[in-house]
Amino acid sequence: MLNLALAGFLFVQASPTEVELETGETQEIALRAANISGEVTDFELSVKVVPQERGRFEDGKFIAGEPGPGLIIFEVSYKGETGVEAIPIRVNRSGEGISPKEAVLQVGDTLKFSVKQGTPEEWRIMPPWLGKVEDGVFVAKSAGKGVITVKTDQGFCKAKIVVEGEEAEMIELYPAEAVLFAGESVSFSVTAGASYSIDPADLGEVSDEGVFKATRPGNGLIWATWEEDGQPKTAKAFVRVLPAIFLVPGQTMELPLPGKAKAATVEVTGKGLSAEVSGGKLILKGQEAGFGVLTLSKGKGGKGKGEGKEKFYPFIVGEKLISLGQREVKLKPGDEFKPMVFSSATSGSASLTYKVIPSEAGWMDGGVFHAGDWKGSAWLVGAMSADKGGAGGFVHLIITGGD
Repeated sequence: MLNLALAGFLFVQASPTEVELETGETQEIALRAANISGEVTDFELSVKVVPQERGRFEDGKFIAGEPGPGLIIFEVSYKGETGVEAIPIRVNRSGEGISPKEAVLQVGDTLKFSVKQGTPEEWRIMPPWLGKVEDGVFVAKSAGKGVITVKTDQGFCKAKIVVEGEEAEMIELYPAEAVLFAGESVSFSVTAGASYSIDPADLGEVSDEGVFKATRPGNGLIWATWEEDGQPKTAKAFVRVLPAIFLVPGQTMELPLPGKAKAATVEVTGKGLSAEVSGGKLILKGQEAGFGVLTLSKGKGGKGKGEGKEKFYPFIVGEKLISLGQREVKLKPGDEFKPMVFSSATSGSASLTYKVIPSEAGWMDGGVFHAGDWKGSAWLVGAMSADKGGAGGFVHLIITGGD
């Protein structure tokens, strides 16, 4: 029996919808769950922080760990029904890196921030419509609450800001959430004349028409701002670019190291991809058609290897990224999933070679994936042979364990 994770669905909502903290800080997160009959309360909850060094979730609160971006995944179960909600997180380095640490302003006010640790490289405001920063001077443009973050050569530091006045109305972009792979595009819409931006800026590019094209794996927010009857309006959507790598031969990609690490070791298993660490980034280049897995370990010479200290990325180098029907599917041990390859995407009847990463997550038999007695995040990679151009696709497998 095929389980496509369509039945028994719970709607799950988390508040706040994104979290930004310094190492050691905590944030309470409230969850609501509902099914077709209405809101439910006595549900079972499983929480996973990705990557796990980013922090932990205890007693309804997230406790920030190592600096860097991440994701909190909430899995809710109630009488055989399940629902999943994910919110982006960013953990900044603690310490008096920026002054002042908090500020209250009026629209039109300016404030000079000074950086006490490191050389400023990039300023960021979340949400971006609150104002702008030039050479450390913040200019308040719209009312609301937010965070100013500065990236330095020694890490990140932040300050909280409040701009007093009538806050801009928050509207949801359509779609409100998008899950895609690097190289794919999705179109967002809210109103004519809106200005779009992506945070973080290197996650991809967003056009004046609201078309976002992902350039690397990671989590972020799409923002749209405009004016209506002289009043500022804003809208946002959550984007999740799944951690899989697709490159055409000759193309390059840069990825930040986990937790803003300065050093890492890289191992490529498979064919077609070269990888090196340079300038605090992972530099990838597609060389020839092929596929496999890249393993990234924090530290040099294998230091830091072990549980929670490694990240792996499935990769395909080929002529084009194709769809296997679903980008992400949730299963339990014993469940089955059949990837659906569109014939037009494979230029006819060309078959795919499948690889399960890690292998203990399950196996392929007759074109069907069988989930093993295993729990965690895994990948199904399907790719054509090199003489067919090496096109291929991915499915992210979330195996949640038995009842």
